[in-house]
Amino acid sequence: MSNTFNENTRVQVPATLHLLKLGYIYIDELVPVDSAPNAEFAFDPNTNVLLNVFFNSLKRLNPEVPDTDLKIEIGKILNLLNNDDLGREFYNRLSSNSGIKLIDFEGGKNVWHVTTEFTCEHNDSGDNFRPDITCFVNGLPLAFIEVKKPNNKDGILAERERIERRMKNPNFKRFFNLTQLMIFSNNQEYEINELTPVQGAFYCCTSDKKAFFNFFREEKPNFVESFPYLQISDDDEKRVLLHRNCPQIRWLEEYKTNKAVNTPTNRVLTSMLSRERFLFLLRYGFAYVDRIIDERQGLKKLEKHVMRYQQFFASLALREKLEAGVKGGVVWHTQGSGKTALAYYNVRNLTDVFAKKNTVAKFYFIVDRIALMNQASAEFKSRGLVVRNADSREELMRDINSQTTVANASGKPEIMVVNIQRFKENRERVDIKNEFSVNIQRIFFIDEAHRGYNPTGTFLANLFEADRDSVKIALTGTPLLKTERETWRVFGDYIHTYYYDKSIADGYTLRLMREPVQTYYKERVEDAFQKFADGIRVNKKDLTTRQKEEVFECENYLSALYDYIKTDFRLFR
Repeated sequence: MSNTFNENTRVQVPATLHLLKLGYIYIDELVPVDSAPNAEFAFDPNTNVLLNVFFNSLKRLNPEVPDTDLKIEIGKILNLLNNDDLGREFYNRLSSNSGIKLIDFEGGKNVWHVTTEFTCEHNDSGDNFRPDITCFVNGLPLAFIEVKKPNNKDGILAERERIERRMKNPNFKRFFNLTQLMIFSNNQEYEINELTPVQGAFYCCTSDKKAFFNFFREEKPNFVESFPYLQISDDDEKRVLLHRNCPQIRWLEEYKTNKAVNTPTNRVLTSMLSRERFLFLLRYGFAYVDRIIDERQGLKKLEKHVMRYQQFFASLALREKLEAGVKGGVVWHTQGSGKTALAYYNVRNLTDVFAKKNTVAKFYFIVDRIALMNQASAEFKSRGLVVRNADSREELMRDINSQTTVANASGKPEIMVVNIQRFKENRERVDIKNEFSVNIQRIFFIDEAHRGYNPTGTFLANLFEADRDSVKIALTGTPLLKTERETWRVFGDYIHTYYYDKSIADGYTLRLMREPVQTYYKERVEDAFQKFADGIRVNKKDLTTRQKEEVFECENYLSALYDYIKTDFRLFR
């Protein structure tokens, strides 16, 4: 019995069957296109694209395009996978809603397949690796899953090291340029208070350096348990078990337990690879970032990022609120959680929300410091947005009253970063013209909204009053809580929250450690209080505020504090 249950039967087979419940179709016979060009599941050995499935999907999604043009398009797409760009050009084509569509992001016309142990091989070198589970959308292998049995040696760390070696291998470039999402699980719950992930289910995207393993914590109550899973037929289950060479386990109790929808692996598959969720990620959830290494020499490093789960759920919440007619609110995400990146992801997300209403969205990112304007502008530009700046009232109002929805010639998505530091107290009336030939929806992201954007008598307040139909999304890590100026009272109810404790658990924020002051120095500091007022011993609590200030300035107190800081720093070093 100990040999009956292993990585394959404990996790891989149950996870594969779970994907069938999510609507994927199992493939148990794949053939190279050179051997059987007309086979339903003929694949290109250089990329593992299911060529006939892909071609038929393009015909279904683009019925007006001639077959010859579709075949030319397939050749172009396969050629893009040779680029040294972490798949950026391919992703731009994949996620686009214009031109020849590769995916139906409304969800109804796609085909979904899954297979196991599908080898990715570089023919010339013979280098290869074999993901445990591969997921296809319209014949494109866009995700794979690596699984381990629970309590395996080194947990999930060995998988991270292995995938990093593979991603650095140039012979695997085409496969990783195609792959958008990678999930790794040893079917265990996350460990508490562990900065280095060892146990659990994690996800990442392509990198040429280091794979950052993200946690995923489902936030929708009962989403996994109440998901409308499909019923697996007996024939399909038998086919998977036979293909995985383990038909004998079907009636064993442990096998039934491993198939439960709420195992750690199956939970993350529902959360990330259910069809609607995966389409959302493919359309909005990835960013290519040009990091500047040496500005003088123009050296850059390209990174690919995938939404963190708090950004994912905040984006879903924003979409739901705005589709319901809500005009904004507060996103309370702790410091370091990626609020600027969240705004970037939602430029495309919210553009689509309003496009369905035949409305064009214009985006503004409001800051109150020149340094923050420069920082935000650089972050948006590095991700590919066209950025315009306004640090005067005149520049902003000229743009707001412009009938032009996109200023750049290439038609790329845009955002205006606005520094209101110099004119936020301007109390002049704001007049907005409404002589537009198109419907325009202005969307304001207000960064660091806890700084006290005054709800009355300021330029920003007058602007919002003049444009009552605008959407106002306040971003903050520390919202104001005083009754008269509570952040939510100014900008609306909380749309999404992500607190400090979660950020620590997810490894984005270091836990604050409170270390006790060494007894010797503590006594010296206390002695400065005790000897206050001509040697009369007093209790610290009996001193007035002014008397305490005098103690803080006296030589005994400062000397003791200085000695402690100096010694503590030396010991730390």
